[in-house]
Amino acid sequence: MAFKSLILRDLSGSVAPIEVTAEQATLGRGEATVSVDEDSVSRKHARLEQTQSGWFIEDLGSKHGSSLNGLLVSEGEKVRVHDGDELRLGGLRFRLGVTGPPFKEDPPEPRPASTVPTITRDDFLTRGSLLLRLGDDDAMVRELSWQDFHGQYAPILRGFARKAGCPSHQLDDLVQEVMTNFFCAAERFEYDPEKGRFRGYLKTATIRTLMGWRNKRRGQVDWEPERFLEQAQQVDDAWDREWMEQSLERAILRVKPGSQMAESSWDAFELYGRRGMPLRDAAKQLGMQPEAVKKAKNRVAALVREELERLRLEEG
Repeated sequence: MAFKSLILRDLSGSVAPIEVTAEQATLGRGEATVSVDEDSVSRKHARLEQTQSGWFIEDLGSKHGSSLNGLLVSEGEKVRVHDGDELRLGGLRFRLGVTGPPFKEDPPEPRPASTVPTITRDDFLTRGSLLLRLGDDDAMVRELSWQDFHGQYAPILRGFARKAGCPSHQLDDLVQEVMTNFFCAAERFEYDPEKGRFRGYLKTATIRTLMGWRNKRRGQVDWEPERFLEQAQQVDDAWDREWMEQSLERAILRVKPGSQMAESSWDAFELYGRRGMPLRDAAKQLGMQPEAVKKAKNRVAALVREELERLRLEEG
């Protein structure tokens, strides 16, 4: 197998970028094959492994834990990582970059596409409804009404605009303008991964609207931080984090109602898997054995990660 590189870029800038090219590498201090010099990182913190289907991360029983995109990676749990993911090792946060052509993955079964009548842009302007088509192949195509689109993506736009310094009382108007501008550029958006990722298209439309909005109101409204939108790396990190957080919320909302998992399992997932509560503390609060909390969290996390994978394939 021809190995591909995995780049770990520290979001704080305190640790130099790390490149992993071997089939397997241990991250940590001291005895690790890839050195991560930070006190909150264990001597053997986590393992990265490359297979035919992609890169995987596994925690090695680290003291301060590992998480991927806001979800704890338990000891012994192997989780696939993708380009653009956020990996936390102890107190460090890394943005991951994968080089080379895509891996040959086995995608999860797609959810049934909702049926929405095809409408034109003029129809939207008069009826308040709009069609969005997403998918990287016929099996993953989805159709969304304007209301669905707003419900899914408005929180991302609002959170990003807030980080960019948009005053709170103008957020809703700004979000509406971003969405209108996005769809004015094309009557129908067709996701084509060869031309770019949907999240990238939406980010570009958002930044352009934000800069135009700010410039038109310069001297009338204070935007802090003033130069945020001119700092490309900071903008990309803020957008990726907002996208990650909202995708996780959407995945949970999709999965939970039909999961047939006990409420206690979801509580274990929330306390131990998302909030990072120590295992024994979570077990005490839930009245469960620590190992039962860990197993419950892993079962729920597997469902949520599978749904996140569907979202990734649908949206790019």
